[in-house]
Amino acid sequence: YYFRILLLQGSVLNALFSFGLELPSEQIYQSINQSIIMTNIDEELQRVVSALSTIYSIPGINNANNNTNTTTNRDQANQYLTQYQRSPIAWEISNRLLSTPIPSTCSGFQQLQQQQQLQLQQEIQRQTQIYFFAAQTIHTKCRSDILQLPSAQWTSLRDELMNHLIRFCGHNGSSSSGTSTSTSNFDHNNNASSNLYKPVVSRLAMALCALSVQIQWYDVVDQLLLQDYQGGASAGAAVGILAVPEAKMNLILELAQLLPEEATSYRLLVQDPNIRRGFVQGLVDKSPQVFEFYHAIVTQYCNRNTHIHGNVNVNAHVNADGAAGTPTMLSSSAEAVAAANIKIKEQVLKCIHAWVRYIHISPKLLQETPLVDWVFSILLQQQQQQQQQQSNPNNYNNTLKVEVGGDMFELAVDVIIEILRCYPSDGSQNQGLVQRMIPLVMSLAQPQQQQQQQMSPFQKTIVEEDEDGMRAFCRIFTEMGESYMSLIMHHEDLNQVALVELVLTCSALPDHEIATITLHFWYRFVSWLEDLQPYEFRQFQIDNMAPQITKLVSTCTTLLQYPSDVDDLLQDQLDDIQRVRFSVCDTVEDCCRLLGGDSVLQNVGRNLQNEITRLTNLTSTATAQEDRLHQWHGVEACLLALSSASRYISSDESQVLPYVMKLLPDLVPVPTSVVHLRTTANHLVGGYAPWLAAHTDYLQPILPFLAQGLSEPSCAPSAALAIKHLCESCNSSFALGDSVLQLYDGILKAQQEQNNTVLEIKDELEVLEGACIAVSRQLDDMVRQTSQNQQELEGTISNYVSRIVTPIGSKLVEYTHQNSLAGPKQVIAEIERLTVVIRFLKVPDPVAGKSGTMSSETRAKLIVDLMTQCWPLLDSLSQKFITDIHLAEKLCRLHKHCIRGCGANLYKPLFEKLKLQLVGNYSRSHLSPYLYAASICISEYGSDLSFSGYLLQIFEEMANASFTFLQTHDNLRDHPDVMEELLFLAVRMIQNCPQPFVQGSSLFHAFIKCATLGMKQDHRDANRGTLNFLEVSFAYGITLQKGGSNDATVLACKQSLETAVAAEGQQIVANAISSLLGDLPCYRVACNQGSIAGVLFKLHCLCPALLNEWMKVPLDSVPEGAKSLLLNIFQPSTSRVDFFESIEHFAKVCDQNQKMG
Repeated sequence: YYFRILLLQGSVLNALFSFGLELPSEQIYQSINQSIIMTNIDEELQRVVSALSTIYSIPGINNANNNTNTTTNRDQANQYLTQYQRSPIAWEISNRLLSTPIPSTCSGFQQLQQQQQLQLQQEIQRQTQIYFFAAQTIHTKCRSDILQLPSAQWTSLRDELMNHLIRFCGHNGSSSSGTSTSTSNFDHNNNASSNLYKPVVSRLAMALCALSVQIQWYDVVDQLLLQDYQGGASAGAAVGILAVPEAKMNLILELAQLLPEEATSYRLLVQDPNIRRGFVQGLVDKSPQVFEFYHAIVTQYCNRNTHIHGNVNVNAHVNADGAAGTPTMLSSSAEAVAAANIKIKEQVLKCIHAWVRYIHISPKLLQETPLVDWVFSILLQQQQQQQQQQSNPNNYNNTLKVEVGGDMFELAVDVIIEILRCYPSDGSQNQGLVQRMIPLVMSLAQPQQQQQQQMSPFQKTIVEEDEDGMRAFCRIFTEMGESYMSLIMHHEDLNQVALVELVLTCSALPDHEIATITLHFWYRFVSWLEDLQPYEFRQFQIDNMAPQITKLVSTCTTLLQYPSDVDDLLQDQLDDIQRVRFSVCDTVEDCCRLLGGDSVLQNVGRNLQNEITRLTNLTSTATAQEDRLHQWHGVEACLLALSSASRYISSDESQVLPYVMKLLPDLVPVPTSVVHLRTTANHLVGGYAPWLAAHTDYLQPILPFLAQGLSEPSCAPSAALAIKHLCESCNSSFALGDSVLQLYDGILKAQQEQNNTVLEIKDELEVLEGACIAVSRQLDDMVRQTSQNQQELEGTISNYVSRIVTPIGSKLVEYTHQNSLAGPKQVIAEIERLTVVIRFLKVPDPVAGKSGTMSSETRAKLIVDLMTQCWPLLDSLSQKFITDIHLAEKLCRLHKHCIRGCGANLYKPLFEKLKLQLVGNYSRSHLSPYLYAASICISEYGSDLSFSGYLLQIFEEMANASFTFLQTHDNLRDHPDVMEELLFLAVRMIQNCPQPFVQGSSLFHAFIKCATLGMKQDHRDANRGTLNFLEVSFAYGITLQKGGSNDATVLACKQSLETAVAAEGQQIVANAISSLLGDLPCYRVACNQGSIAGVLFKLHCLCPALLNEWMKVPLDSVPEGAKSLLLNIFQPSTSRVDFFESIEHFAKVCDQNQKMG
């Protein structure tokens, strides 16, 4: 009977479903895509609860509307609830949900059977979820939908929120639904149910804070936070604050924390920015009283002798003669009081953090408040407490254990860091606070006088390997260094080196994750040093900090080391490590810029020699050999540091690099043993390719080393890249053509024998690129220096070219066979190889001799000859795989490099074939890469008037093919890439040869109409192409107007453009205004090369009178304030910059108005 009464009193679901309203399940979410306009609140309330039951998988409800919990139903319910939260009716329904009775477990719970207890717990959980959803809805609406309510109801809403807050915060398990706002509702008995409803209380508090800003409740601090505190140290003030129940104090502090957060949140949408500014300024003005209130809580409320919670008098457990009466009860009560006080102090720290971070309170207030000393004392007390517990654990007083505990240490660290960050030393108004913070922070790194062992708190964490402590102090010291950088760079001696040394110590911490926190400091440190003026002062500071920078290099070498278990890490963990290593490498480069590359190189070189010596001194046993293979981390880190410095090392370095290059070939006996070491060694070789080009004696053993690395998949990318860099650095005394070409021949032979790829295609292309570069330079040197006759030289050149291109041609011939099983992937690989040859193989003219052998004609002849031979093969394969977009992309990329490599004039012999291939393939496939290739042709040949007819023919045929399947809005939506490239193709026509296009009014008008329709497409790239085309078209019209030419062609173009604009201008302007209002997609408000602002500005310059007429209808529904804001910019004197800024401002106002309903 008792259990049944609890369920009847506590269940909102049973009450709501007892209305008897039964709807077919498919009608529950009928309002998803429509505006919710409900007149029956009870009916809508039931729909909301039904949707929540689906979302939260609430079992045990016997109702027809409770659909099977499927993914589809969840999605429908989620869409419905999202739409519901935006509707005005959500205010009333959320208030009703929050007003339902609160289920209770306060008494008789243990007497229930296990099944009944489980049912009651499920009921409370269901109810809590509904409460939270209602509180979340009100919070969201207070942020953005406040205008849905008449202003006369705002005060009532505030009072209702206060009632809900007091009821949930002070609930002690009763099911009372009273709404009195008196403090008696704050029950002194804190139980599990109060923690259960903590999220609900937090959301309601956030809603009340957001509402306070919206309704301009400027007295909120006095009426909510300071109502029980009169300020000062008077007896009345003390009594007032001590009489506040614990639950109410928790609520007051939560409100104090959330007020600045909500007031400055970008999610809070206010009608007028001055409302937010006025409210925030009010918080700033009240900050002295608020911080005084925080201090009173810490010093008075948390140190009270009588525990208000439960009216338990702790001193009552002591006898009259002073002897302990019931020590167990005393200890328990003291622990309860201390634990409650810790929670209060934690909340105070959160409040201080929020006010410092979000409200720019006066630095003088922080300079004078004793709260700053209290925050620092937490860091010291925590360590003293831990030390006492460790030194005498048996006699450790439990009451001391909770004086500083919980999250106070971490919260105090956050407060200190926020003060340092928000009040840097370069602000003149911050100097007093800075002078106070410096000794407080530095005291954390200095031994405390009361300590017997002279060890600072920071040193203590290092000795004890306290990760949390090291991380906390590292964050503080690093933030202080970043924020006080102007003092570090000051011309006076302020002992700045001490702070730099402190951060350097943090960088050398054994935990690399913690040590890398300092990397951003070193970046700023170097940036500030490099920006110092004049040069003499900059060099003085660099010399002054040279010892620390030198230590930093060694520290970076340590930070670059992989963890010992690197082979067992997951890929995401390796990615994180690599990101950190890249940052450390950047720091090494920074040191090179300050100290010079040679100084860094010598420093790292010494570390490498020491590491090699350490490994060499291992005994020559089998175990020692195995140890050497497993202790490569230090060597690898040194090699990576050396590689990072490669840009700053001259080619005549003779101390470190000879030692390193001799070491590399014998460094790793087996390529699969230490992949990371070999990869770094490969990068080192590639980085120092220019040095190797000047010291060819060291190259001979390195080439086999790199070739061996190609056989290991993990090392192959770095080895291939190193080979390419070596080829790029080769010269007459450093010829690599034959060697690398022989290596490439071996790769092809291995692939043929294994009938599979030996290397990934991207790595093979790196080697092929290097071979082409090396062969080109070797042939050039041969022509310059040889005594061979022209025929012999031609034969030699032909032989080299044949070795490179013959394998490609053979594969293409094989793939064109009808019975070939090769797919588009294999064809793409050959096209990419051919593209590399076209780009990087440059053969000399054997006739030129010593007088400069490389010529554009010779290169063009090679490209034309190659493409002429390959054209039938490429054409056949493109037809064979006509629908493969990747193959089309690679083929069009090949054509682009051919045209640009030859030059448009020398590629003319193949232009007709190219035109037929592009038009034919596009007509069959409708693939956008062919449109891109056509636009390349127009940009390259557009300036040649003799090609105008050809270009117009390509353009017309592709446009007509496009318009056959781009006729409706859905067609455009299904082909956004085609839409983008087609309009960019039209842009190229207008920019390069506009007259043939524009004067043909039907085609140009079709493009304007297509672009008008495309403005509605919800696709970023298609939208960009659309706006860019319209802007370029209107700009061409402006050019025609200013030209004033009477030429018949110009007049025809002008007439065609005016006709198209007159026909579509109204819709274009309507679409542009709708985009700014948020009714249409708006990806580009004010950008270069296509934007709403650009289109309107060009129309304003082209036809201002028509534009003003066209804007009237779209602006009818716009509020007068926003409308006047827009119309005022359409003045002849408005510059483009001012016009764009005004359009951006108008779009932001419209976006905010739309979000606020």
